[in-house]
Amino acid sequence: MTNGSGKDRLSTGGAFDVLTKVVPDEDDRFIGREFGGYKISTLIAEGGMGRVYRGERVDGSFDRDVAIKLSLASRVSKDLRERFLREQQILADMSHPNVASLYDAGTTDEGWSFIIMELVEGQDIASYVDGMGLTERAVIELLLPLLDALAFAHSRLVVHRDIKASNIIVDRQGNARLLDFGIAKLLEDAASAATRARPLTVGAASPEQLLGKPITVASDIYQVGLLLHRLLLGEPALPDRTLAEAVANAAEEKPFLLSHKASRELAPDLAAIVTHCLQPAPADRYRSMTALRDDLISFLAKRPVSVTPPTLTYRFAKLVQRNLLLALVLSVLLAVTIGGTALYTIRINDARLAAEREAATSEEVITFLTEVFETSDPDKARGAELTARELLDRGAARIDEQFPDRPIIRARLLHVIGGVYREMSLPNESLPLEKEAYELRLEHLGPNDRRTMMAGNDLAILYDRLERFDEAIEIYENVLDREREILGSDDPDTLKTLNNLGVAVPASLRSNSPQSRSH
Repeated sequence: MTNGSGKDRLSTGGAFDVLTKVVPDEDDRFIGREFGGYKISTLIAEGGMGRVYRGERVDGSFDRDVAIKLSLASRVSKDLRERFLREQQILADMSHPNVASLYDAGTTDEGWSFIIMELVEGQDIASYVDGMGLTERAVIELLLPLLDALAFAHSRLVVHRDIKASNIIVDRQGNARLLDFGIAKLLEDAASAATRARPLTVGAASPEQLLGKPITVASDIYQVGLLLHRLLLGEPALPDRTLAEAVANAAEEKPFLLSHKASRELAPDLAAIVTHCLQPAPADRYRSMTALRDDLISFLAKRPVSVTPPTLTYRFAKLVQRNLLLALVLSVLLAVTIGGTALYTIRINDARLAAEREAATSEEVITFLTEVFETSDPDKARGAELTARELLDRGAARIDEQFPDRPIIRARLLHVIGGVYREMSLPNESLPLEKEAYELRLEHLGPNDRRTMMAGNDLAILYDRLERFDEAIEIYENVLDREREILGSDDPDTLKTLNNLGVAVPASLRSNSPQSRSH
């Protein structure tokens, strides 16, 4: 069937007009008819590709309602008839729990092609998400199995090409199910079909679809990006446009940027993921649906995502977010080393140069800790779950190996990890690290350096906890003498050491008393 220009009207957007003439709305001849052992009862949906009906089992051998899809143009257009037959084969190959199952297919004596499919009852995914008020996490968890299904389709050289909310139903069990591979196209045929007109949904079409360019898995990734934006923010990523406006916009190839509202409301990593999906050039998007899925899983697990620059600050922040032990290390690092360094650098002659040296040292310390704690990630620990104690032991063992000629950095790391052992009520594990840190600072910084005094005070506190009071008192007295001389008697650190000594001396006397020894 052609129009005045000699072109097939079904390939130029005239399919639905033709179909309404083939099967008038007021005369639905298919209600009550039987297809493949099922009788059509009611109309569910209709569109340019055909109609979908509810069907009931005729022989009563088992109770199952199905969806029956009819190609109303199968006797009119060779192109649509072939496309419908192709959908039969695609669905037959798509055995996945998140894709509606194919039960049967065929063609009637009159030439009507039909597919009998699993009837998925529920809500389209946008209505479901809006009605349930789902969180970011819940939306992503709902979509992940769907991305598995698409990755499965891509592995079989099939792209869906029409991923949108109305083609995804959330069933009564809360599972997202993908419908309608009706315009899917085998990848191997995509290049040869690049110049042919394709059925598409303007609001869900990728730039390459709009421009008639070859379709790859990147098209599905683009459409998933649009879907993510809609579900997470409750609004479309792109404004409503006519086909001509959409094509003109696609031709401009401007990089996609989130609106200010979207940037504020989405977590930064999630904003980066959505933005990466929606770039106009296919090569600038995720290389596969699996790569997109992996980033979403990383986001949920508070691990770095591939589309955010892997700076040290970013990696370390992600580690802290998901690792309570590392948060403790960080707090000790800030309180014990960086905080002390800041005050120390104010009191020395060349404050600027010292501050630069200390900043560099602090960065090396953080880099070391980041590398140690990143081994707790399953992908780097080969699936093994490392305990807090194992991570600390691993870090302590690596210090001498990694910094054999850097005694100041070694001292700081020993002090930090020893402090964490102490906070975890592991004083015996802490003691050798704290002792070595103090001795290194005595040797390389001298007794008058504030960092040495800090390490000495912490070591004395540890001896105190272990009830080794004589050793604690000796260090307290040495540190106190230095603090009085260097800092002054009214300095908070001097007063703190004096207080600690005042507690340790009576405790020592009690432990050494005859009555205590008799017990």
